[in-house]
Amino acid sequence: MEQKMMNPSPFRFPISSLRCGKKRGGNLALNRPRAVENFRFRSAFSLVELLMVMGVMALLLVMATMAFPNITGSSNINRAGQMVNDILALARQEAVSSSREVHAVFIKMSDSQDSQQWRGIQLWRINETATGPVPEAITRISYLPTAITITGQDTLSPVLAANLYTASGSDPAGAEINTALANLLQRSGKTLNGWASVRFRANGSTDNRITSANNFLTIQHIRHPGAPPDNYYTLQINPVTGKAATYRP
Repeated sequence: MEQKMMNPSPFRFPISSLRCGKKRGGNLALNRPRAVENFRFRSAFSLVELLMVMGVMALLLVMATMAFPNITGSSNINRAGQMVNDILALARQEAVSSSREVHAVFIKMSDSQDSQQWRGIQLWRINETATGPVPEAITRISYLPTAITITGQDTLSPVLAANLYTASGSDPAGAEINTALANLLQRSGKTLNGWASVRFRANGSTDNRITSANNFLTIQHIRHPGAPPDNYYTLQINPVTGKAATYRP
């Protein structure tokens, strides 16, 4: 009885469709079916699929562009908060190591681009002499990142209102600091609009003007008002130890 030959090919076409080639190296070379040879040309993306991918990429780009200002603003607030925290720590350390009173002076200024903002900070050491206290600047003025400020609202930064400088004959050291700050800012095209200082004693504590009720300040973006704003950085100074704690929402 004649047995039927099973088709050993995995493809669904008769064995007769395979074309035999010449004998090479003792083996019979079989050519691939034309359907297999052209398979790779049919596996590309269609125009609709490409348009869908481009649409998704465009949407992601728009979302990233909208989120970029918030990301950079938050990063600048963090930088400003860390900078102020480091300067306060340096002021306390300098007061303890030199056995002198050191003032962390917060500066309110304005220029041609922005309104009055608390954007500068500088350290001053008070040297006691035979003729009275003499202030000495021990750091340059440090400026907060662009568009970042210490809010002047009393409810968010009461430490500024409690330590605001007012001209009087009873504070000759403050008068010298005021004159020096005005000259420094004028050289850089800025105007002094006021200043406040956190005073560290030789034992590391703050003076009596800072209490547990007015010992904090808040850093925020200039264009994001609020009480408090959505994104902010708060520093709270311990009047006894002089160390600052930080808070972020």
